[in-house]
Amino acid sequence: MDLEAKMEKAETAEEAKKAGVETRDISTSALNVAQNNYVVAQTIMETLVS
Repeated sequence: MDLEAKMEKAETAEEAKKAGVETRDISTSALNVAQNNYVVAQTIMETLVS
């Protein structure tokens, strides 16, 4: 494998890593929103029940 091919492979791996990190961050954000919505819904239900 020549140097140019190795550099392309490294760049592709770095792009994949960045995409993975971005995907993880988006998933974490979505989970946080879902958890917050659950807490709000739970609070509303507790208010209605009491």
